[in-house]
Amino acid sequence: MFVEIVVRGNCWPYRDIFRDTYNLYWNKKRKCYTGKADIRGRKIKNLEKFCSTFNLKLWVDGQIVTIEPLEEEEDDYIAVGAYDDSKLGKIGNKTFGAIKSQNHNKIIVKHDDKPLYDAQEYFTDTRFHVPRLEQKQVVPLITQALEDGYENIIVECPVGSGKSAMAMVVPKIFNANAYIVTPLKGLQKQYLTEMPFMRSVMGKGNYDCELDVEPNCRSEPEAQKAMEALKMKLPMATAGCSADLAPCSNIGFKCSLRLPTQNKQIDWGVKRNKLCDYYGALHEAHHNRFFVGNTHYLMGMNQSDAYLKQRDILIIDEAHTLPHNMADFYAFDLSLKKMERLVGIPTFNEIMEAIDSKAVNLQHQRNKMLTPWNPVNSPNTWGMPRIGSITPDTKEKRHLMGAKIWIGYLSNLVKHINNKIEKKQYDDKTIRYAINSSKHLETIIEQLISGPKNIIWQYDNEDDPIYLNFKPLDISHLSENLLLNLGERRIFMSGTIADSEIFMEELGLDPERTTFIKVDYSSFPIENRPIYTSLQGGNLNRSKRSQEQYMLTAEKIVAIAKQFPDQKGLILPYTDEIEKNLVSAIEHLDRSVADRLVQHTKSSRERDSVFEGFDKSDGNQILLSTYANQGYDGGTVGFCIIPKVPFPSLGDVRIVKKMKANPDWYKLQTAVMLTQMLGRIVRSPKDKGKVYILDPAFDFHLNHGYEGSTPLNQFIPSYMTEAMDNKTSAGANQMKLY
Repeated sequence: MFVEIVVRGNCWPYRDIFRDTYNLYWNKKRKCYTGKADIRGRKIKNLEKFCSTFNLKLWVDGQIVTIEPLEEEEDDYIAVGAYDDSKLGKIGNKTFGAIKSQNHNKIIVKHDDKPLYDAQEYFTDTRFHVPRLEQKQVVPLITQALEDGYENIIVECPVGSGKSAMAMVVPKIFNANAYIVTPLKGLQKQYLTEMPFMRSVMGKGNYDCELDVEPNCRSEPEAQKAMEALKMKLPMATAGCSADLAPCSNIGFKCSLRLPTQNKQIDWGVKRNKLCDYYGALHEAHHNRFFVGNTHYLMGMNQSDAYLKQRDILIIDEAHTLPHNMADFYAFDLSLKKMERLVGIPTFNEIMEAIDSKAVNLQHQRNKMLTPWNPVNSPNTWGMPRIGSITPDTKEKRHLMGAKIWIGYLSNLVKHINNKIEKKQYDDKTIRYAINSSKHLETIIEQLISGPKNIIWQYDNEDDPIYLNFKPLDISHLSENLLLNLGERRIFMSGTIADSEIFMEELGLDPERTTFIKVDYSSFPIENRPIYTSLQGGNLNRSKRSQEQYMLTAEKIVAIAKQFPDQKGLILPYTDEIEKNLVSAIEHLDRSVADRLVQHTKSSRERDSVFEGFDKSDGNQILLSTYANQGYDGGTVGFCIIPKVPFPSLGDVRIVKKMKANPDWYKLQTAVMLTQMLGRIVRSPKDKGKVYILDPAFDFHLNHGYEGSTPLNQFIPSYMTEAMDNKTSAGANQMKLY
């Protein structure tokens, strides 16, 4: 059986190979290489490997051959040590003021400002017994705002100012209970390690069920039998399962090891040793003054059940990520690879490994199942509806019509997935993935029904889409019920708020109930943190990228690396494409520098292992990572290279719509990410590190910007801009690299 072959992407360098090896020729009208090949031969399989190697996209018989790896379920497990309150320190008795509307309060903290009062006694006998200057100034300002009746306190403090210690001290001063929320596993671990009197809970998938049942057990009698066996301490007959795949999660089995209810209310009075590991951890966190949680876990818990009760204070660390994380909670990617896993569509590898007629039959089956769906198709048709992406110019009528079609398609998909779950048709590796996907799809359907104009969808390619992304345009009206209602008062802490008005608008915060506290200096010596901007590489903007531009940037990276032969380095490429091409260019230019490069995959476990090994090493390795843009503590690193200003992608319709609504929002996102990058390697007053921005357009964007737009320097903290091209910070010698 001969089928049509289509290859798209940067094909020009391989034109001779396509012609001579695969009989593929350029189709000017379709702008791709096309030809035919036998589905039963090895030629297509070899072509798939070739395209995968050189980042090209391959279609076989009208269907994309997905070459991306399987999506991984993030592992958020963190080992929680033994409880120890020996370093808790003094508990105060200050009183919150009644929440009320008043004038928006904006406080700029300078280096020489005197604290409102001495908060030393609350730091004494803690791990942070000698407070830093920023802590001495900011903690009294936060407590004053809480006493004055402000509901929201936004705190912008530089890297190294000790925000985690402030999050510990403020609740103590009021003898209050608090949620401490962080989006980063590393920061969550830091809280629990440094302050072992805090407690935390991870997702159910990180805990084992104590019943002797298989994953996704859906039988009440079987679960009851396992409960009796546990009481009799009989040996396990199965491999067991995790708590998220246990009968209590799947069918609501009333296990005696979960938190009991009385009159539809949780009975928190039960003893900890009567509960399983998951509900025991939840019990400990509930009864602790400090409940440390991951952003997505707490948002999910707050939507799904009554286990989380409102506390006196909700403290959100790395708060600049909150609008994105809230939007991400409602976002969902529907890829072809995901459909293969969830629906059972024959994969390209299965077809290639089949023999003769079976391969032909599987290819027919795949094509039929991937026929674009419409409301009158058969239930076994799962191709994405071809109704077009939402664009900045999409009319309201078409948007609403598309939403109805997606509601029908996704509802059928959820029904199909849930039916397979019920019939236990997924293997152990896929069941959790299927359950989580079903929950996410149900959330998208709810949003499409309740606010169809607020949900936008976008194909990666209008003609031959590989994946589709759903996301909300605005989350300001959702933030309260999603997370913020967990705290009667909320403290938002970050090193990069940049613009409090945009931040309040994004989260729907009432300015008249909000205080903004901004520390407008850095206590780190300026000579320890120079930022070099005159050493320019190639132009890596999407429209300008080329092999020549990558080589220009790589030449500067090699030159910088050779100035630090005995020190570790960090390169923040921002996108996977830039990382891949820079590595290729560096390998071509200098083998000795290329041998120093360290990379990681998308696997969270592998990434964490690479980071840990890099941090502990005493060598001269250079870490390339798009993940280390924020939250990474690179205090052992001597130099950091930023190849390109991190402008958000204008290929994302949500970004374009928000930029058109408020051009400053776009510049703010860029400035926040850039500031995060600039703060990766100098993390304490004693750290020393040099940062290089190689983007040749950086000075233009920093000081000018396009006509009518606000320059970046209006959003980047002054303590960062003062370190750029400054003689005090050794900036006068930039062309010599040192």
